[in-house]
Amino acid sequence: GISVGGANMSGTFTGSFDDESGVISKVGSGTWTLSGATYPGDPATPFEIYLENGQIIWNSTLPAMPIEIDGGTLNGTGSTGDVLGTSGRLNAGNSPGCLTVASLTLASGFNFDQEIESSSACSGYDKVISTGAVDLGSGVANFSLTLNAINSVGTVYTVIEGTSVTGTFAGLADGTVVSASNGVKLRINYTASTVTLTVVEVPVISSTGPTAGSTLPTTGSNVGDIVIVSLILIFLGFIIVRSKRRRLQIV
Repeated sequence: GISVGGANMSGTFTGSFDDESGVISKVGSGTWTLSGATYPGDPATPFEIYLENGQIIWNSTLPAMPIEIDGGTLNGTGSTGDVLGTSGRLNAGNSPGCLTVASLTLASGFNFDQEIESSSACSGYDKVISTGAVDLGSGVANFSLTLNAINSVGTVYTVIEGTSVTGTFAGLADGTVVSASNGVKLRINYTASTVTLTVVEVPVISSTGPTAGSTLPTTGSNVGDIVIVSLILIFLGFIIVRSKRRRLQIV
């Protein structure tokens, strides 16, 4: 095999992979970007990408090429073969975006980073699309959320989709509610083929910004409070008028 990224160098590869490359190891703290790269070899016997350090931005369509993440971060909007995360991070997209994999398997201590900017998949939030199985492990992989959007209660983000989904993230059993730094609360759910985040609470927006922990009415305005205030004002007005009449009668 060969190594790329020595001396912490960064670069972009747009050419064709040699079908005798075997294993390509990404070393060093730099960034290796694949854009438009091709593989002319036998799809049944592809070589492997081994991410040891730094960052790989995978923007090529190589659906048979497996990647093992054993350090560093995998990003990108392309398609790849089986992805095995043993250490390091997976952050689909290019802030944000969708990454397509043949399968996804996460091990203990691995980090899955999720970014949400709006309610539209790929253009507005990260999504991993697996054409095969997804195995999150038995609550051992970490999940981190960066939420820069405040959408309405009930908004659903499908962050992972596969032919099957098993396992859960560490500390996040099905139905767990997580709080984002902007005050939005979301519920994580696992189905037979998806992992979703659903907005269950949003902050009240004031002139000074969002207030964490406050909730918006589910529908309309608070009519009950308005009615009560109106009745109090009418009652006070009635008392003032009667007081004036009594004074006139005494004179």
